[in-house]
Amino acid sequence: MAFAVGNKKVYRVPKSLEYFTHENRFRVLLVRIVESDGFNNVIMFVIVLNAINIAAYNNSKESKTRNVLLEYVSDVFTAIYVLEAMAKIIASGLLIGKNTYLRDPTNIFDFVIVWISILQLFFSLVLEKQTTVIFVFRCLKVFRIARLLTIFYKIPVMRQQLRTLGQAFQGLMNVLLFLCIFFVFLSLIGLQLFGSDIYNACRLTPFPIVQDGRIVWPRAHSDVSPGSICVSSKSKIKLGGFNCPSEQVCGSFLDFEIPLELDEVQYSSQLYFNVFNWSHFGGSLLSVLQIVTADTWGNHLYNLINSSNFIFPTIFCFLIHMVGTYYLLNLMLVVIIESYIKSKEDYADQELQQQQVKINKFQKSLIDSDTYVKELVIIHDYIDSEEFLLDMEAFVDSDDEQYSPAPVS
Repeated sequence: MAFAVGNKKVYRVPKSLEYFTHENRFRVLLVRIVESDGFNNVIMFVIVLNAINIAAYNNSKESKTRNVLLEYVSDVFTAIYVLEAMAKIIASGLLIGKNTYLRDPTNIFDFVIVWISILQLFFSLVLEKQTTVIFVFRCLKVFRIARLLTIFYKIPVMRQQLRTLGQAFQGLMNVLLFLCIFFVFLSLIGLQLFGSDIYNACRLTPFPIVQDGRIVWPRAHSDVSPGSICVSSKSKIKLGGFNCPSEQVCGSFLDFEIPLELDEVQYSSQLYFNVFNWSHFGGSLLSVLQIVTADTWGNHLYNLINSSNFIFPTIFCFLIHMVGTYYLLNLMLVVIIESYIKSKEDYADQELQQQQVKINKFQKSLIDSDTYVKELVIIHDYIDSEEFLLDMEAFVDSDDEQYSPAPVS
């Protein structure tokens, strides 16, 4: 059923919620309201205000009063969202039929957010503010913030950007798969080449000792000094690296099968608190990702050089940094840009086709009107001609003979 909204027509189901027919004045009014540009602009403005309201929260105790006021304002926004959903459902219908409310993906997203907001309001009124409940509230607020994403669907430029990302998804998956294989490959290489070498340090004693009831192996240097990591004294290959003085020994707790936690490597900033390391696959993969992102990757290079040699760590780290940062990650940008160009070309082709259809219709109307004008001219010339007068006289004569009375016998 068509509804007139300004200069356009929108088609909705004849009966909404099995009660509101297409002749119902209240429903006709709601259709005109929800389909207007002004209504969408107001809703977008409300969404932005809601985001500002959430951003105004302050978890400090001094802002408790302000937070309570913001909660009341948030309830007002929830009521607006509920009224918006009800208006659209009455105007379009809920599910059954074409162009109904839940047939639109953006409306499904809004509908879920509305129900989550209602649940948050219900929990805040019924349940006590316990730790678990507060965590649930925060999770529900995250979903409410997601309402801000609907602006992407309402702005044409943003919608085109999302369409471009969607088209580039397959290409990005191929690039990401290649990246994952490449990173795993480099992580395994680092795991095999370097292992636990970065735990070696110059020691003051030849082996660990017991001091104050705990196992220690005194270090000769502080955590951030250049000699905090060294080449193992057991290593037979000396291609650089840091070698301890003759009166000191380079080694780690692993040489004596003692847990590294007793050496307090988890507190070492030089070793990235033992999160980014090369002793197991997880730490090796994190180290590769850190080098790719260029986040203090120089420390990785210096640690590996000090613990082993100059050649292999330099080639390894620069390979990760150069290939990963300047080639593979930029390859993702190339895929997105290519998809964006293709999307613009497709959009231009669609616009050209639509314009061509309009031109064809206009030309057809011109041809039809030209034919009609020519027919009128022919008729006009025929009426002004003597032939028309003769034909009319012949027609009148034939008509008189047809309807003249029969002779009386």
